[in-house]
Amino acid sequence: MGRAVRWLKGLFGIKKDKEVKDPAADGRRGHQERRRAGGLCNNPATIPPNISAAEAAWLRSFFAEGCEEERSKHAIAVAAATAAAADAAVAAAQAAAAVVRLTSRGRGTVLGGGGGGGHERWAAVKIQANFRGYLARKALKALRGLVKLQAVVRGYLVRKQATAAFHCMQSLFRAQATVRSRRGRAALTVPEVCAAAGPGRANPRFLVEIEETTQQPGGVHYLQTKLIFDILKREYEVASAFKGVRFLKEIFRNMKVLIVLDDVERGSLLKEFIGAKLDWFGPGSRIIVTSKESRVLKGLVARGLAHAYDVNPMDDNLAFNFFWQYAAGESDKVRAYVEIAIEIVKAAKGLPLLLKVYGSFLHGKGLEEWIKFKDLIQQFQEDYQKILSIIYDALDQNQKQMYLDIACFTPDVDFRIASCMWHRYDCPNDEIKVLRHMSLIQMEETKVGMHSMLRCLAREIIRKAFHDPGTGVGLCIPAIAQDTNKGKKGTDHLNTEEAGFEILPNTTFLSLGLANIGGQFADALLNVRWLHWQGCPRDAISIHLEKNENLVILDLSWSKVTESWGGWKRIKMERLRVLNLSGCADLLVTPSFSCCPNLDILILERCSRLVHLDPSINDLKLLFTLNLKFCTELSMLPVEMGGMDALEELLIDGTSIRELPESIGKLVQLQILSATNCFSLVLVPASVCELKALRVLALDDAKILELPSQLEI
Repeated sequence: MGRAVRWLKGLFGIKKDKEVKDPAADGRRGHQERRRAGGLCNNPATIPPNISAAEAAWLRSFFAEGCEEERSKHAIAVAAATAAAADAAVAAAQAAAAVVRLTSRGRGTVLGGGGGGGHERWAAVKIQANFRGYLARKALKALRGLVKLQAVVRGYLVRKQATAAFHCMQSLFRAQATVRSRRGRAALTVPEVCAAAGPGRANPRFLVEIEETTQQPGGVHYLQTKLIFDILKREYEVASAFKGVRFLKEIFRNMKVLIVLDDVERGSLLKEFIGAKLDWFGPGSRIIVTSKESRVLKGLVARGLAHAYDVNPMDDNLAFNFFWQYAAGESDKVRAYVEIAIEIVKAAKGLPLLLKVYGSFLHGKGLEEWIKFKDLIQQFQEDYQKILSIIYDALDQNQKQMYLDIACFTPDVDFRIASCMWHRYDCPNDEIKVLRHMSLIQMEETKVGMHSMLRCLAREIIRKAFHDPGTGVGLCIPAIAQDTNKGKKGTDHLNTEEAGFEILPNTTFLSLGLANIGGQFADALLNVRWLHWQGCPRDAISIHLEKNENLVILDLSWSKVTESWGGWKRIKMERLRVLNLSGCADLLVTPSFSCCPNLDILILERCSRLVHLDPSINDLKLLFTLNLKFCTELSMLPVEMGGMDALEELLIDGTSIRELPESIGKLVQLQILSATNCFSLVLVPASVCELKALRVLALDDAKILELPSQLEI
């Protein structure tokens, strides 16, 4: 009867009365559980009072983590118990059904004679069906709860693991950045810097044409990097003007330096190089600033931090000797020439540039030319632009073209790049020699530039050619545009007139800066050979150069282009020889280079987020310069590099490259391999010994433990 009573109570939902708890038993049970709990650390209420606050806090956090783990285990245990209960319920239902069948058979036999056996059997079957349905529903509900509980527990564990992994990755990234920063600073500690600078004051450092350079995107970064390199004789990445300022303040504070800043027209620029209080450099340092504007140093002079001096012209004797050095060299001073020279020197007012250009122009000319030139100087007196234009008119057509082109190039442009502009000339090097001999341009190593006064002359000639095309007959007039975001249609090349922007059909050099142009100029761009568009929008030019088949130099440095930029496929680059993508921070992967098979120079310097080079770079058979300097996220070179047969210069300074590929030994023409400040570089393959043409191997501050034994140093 006990089983039947319990079964009927369970069928009709009658709950069993709660048992009376025995306090003594509960006490014994609690004592046993506390003994099993493991004591002090698992109960924050029992933390000893004699420990420190930090230790108590650690114990509480540890207990909280343990409780959380125990709750997870308890949830899983509850899920397992629920599943076991469901299985037990199903077994009990099956057993109850068997009992009902047996009972039904017995009672049916006894009552069968009375005629009531059919109703009893029907009642038993009904009860059995209802009970089975109830058990089935209960089991299904239990299974559903179990599945949900398992999903919740698994989701919680997955989220916990993902959060922990994410925090670990963040910590790892921060640690890597800190290590890189410390390595860079360790390589440039103050004692080493001072030792590198030598005793006393460091050699003079010149930053020329600051005003012109800072007008270009990234100009301040470039000048800060140049100043750091000139003083330390090692490269350092200046990712922003702010970081450059911080580096200058920290490293040079104890150094005695002599720095010359040339052509500073805005006082705000001084803050980027020497600071507002002139306290970035050590005691005894001297900073010389040249400017045509006296207001540049007005604030520093008022505070007693600087002194202003007017530059006096050369005295007559010094000016004469300087002029004669360029006009006649070491030849004897013939009286007739000396008298004319004295008149020319007086007309030049002791200005060194004029003395140099006048003397170079008269070098090797006869007495009649000297007299004629003296008369022209006396006629125009102080109209120096007119006199210089006469010297310009003495150039031939190719020399004039090269002079105007150089005036529009960025200061100190690489001559190897500029020479691609004049590849149609028979002997461009000879023309450059003439311009150098006449002191119209300046060259230092591979850099070419000119004095700001001569640049102004060239741009005035360009301006006249725009407004009066007849003055520039036979010349391909360069064009320089400025930003047009102020609601104007455009500006002319010098940004001096608020007129509509115009590109002449024979324009070969086009510099757009941050400007943008419409599709109506597509036909005018047919002859452009050098497009200099720093800060170019992502898709701005993809529709303007589709018809151009003459493009040889494409400079998109400091722009927003990416590997998916439409121009890579739509612009015709079969003749492209120079591609400059310096400072393109949005470039993660290089585009395919199959569109420009004739590339000579590839510049990817300071692409700070670049992580991968397209394998098609190995197909550039004519490439002789590959510049990857300060691509800080680039950790590996292409596995196969042997296809670049003409490569002479490989620059990977400041990258995160870990090892050089074995195929580097196939670069038989390689002369310069520079890997300074590669803090992750640990391996140089033995194939480097096969580079017979290698002249320079720079591995300063790399972490290489051992060089190949066959390498001859």
